[in-house]
Amino acid sequence: MAEAASRLAAANIPEAPREAETLLVEVVGIRREDIYSQDPIIPHEKAEMYRNAYMRRAGREPMNYITGTVEFDGLEFSVGKGVLVPRPETELLVAEVAKRVDSPKRILDLCTGSGCIAISLAKRFPEARVLGTDVSGEALTYARENADKLGIKNVEFLEGEGFSPVHGQSFDLIVSNPPYIAEGEIEALEPEVKDWEPRGALVSGPEGVEFYRMIAREAGRYMDRDAFLALELGAGQADAVCAMLEVEGFSGVETVRDLAGHERMLFCFYAS
Repeated sequence: MAEAASRLAAANIPEAPREAETLLVEVVGIRREDIYSQDPIIPHEKAEMYRNAYMRRAGREPMNYITGTVEFDGLEFSVGKGVLVPRPETELLVAEVAKRVDSPKRILDLCTGSGCIAISLAKRFPEARVLGTDVSGEALTYARENADKLGIKNVEFLEGEGFSPVHGQSFDLIVSNPPYIAEGEIEALEPEVKDWEPRGALVSGPEGVEFYRMIAREAGRYMDRDAFLALELGAGQADAVCAMLEVEGFSGVETVRDLAGHERMLFCFYAS
């Protein structure tokens, strides 16, 4: 483990010893409490697996791609190359939605990715029919695998851009964690994000708001009267997105801050 920690530290990974330990637990299968209480003997095959894992991490591959899983809303989701790793901020979005809506019947999750929002809401609202859409077939492979693995039956995933997969349908709840990073900001992000995660799930035009603009313009056609819209926001985007929505007939616009104090979530109604 010392060599692993040294390699990770040389790659400028924060908390390198902790990550080396996590890889030992997740990849090799050693219990965390046994690492220091005894001197575990690692078979050659497992040692090679561990070395491969920490060298991948030293290349700044996301930890969750290496372990293949991430916990989200109390559920374990499969993730890997080609799909965005769910973030804690998005867990807050799910929790805030659950506080604000009562027994939705038809839910749409735009830009579903791994399916974390759609599946979590389907579990919380078992009487609802939930649709998740994404332009990436690769991401939807993970979403469908996650629904099957978790035994969630009231969710379906459709491939296509924007609202095109649900043409002619209407919903009483639309939720989305869309791409919201500006084109000029992507290179300033950590290598785990800019070099590994799918750019199409991250970047949305020169200002990072193109997908919000599309949602504001088109969402009303797919919403029942007094339907609810919930969005995750990028830092500093709340005012611009609120203005877009109000122009298009949305009302009761409310934002909620994340633990870092950023206006991270937006909620509103469509009453036109």
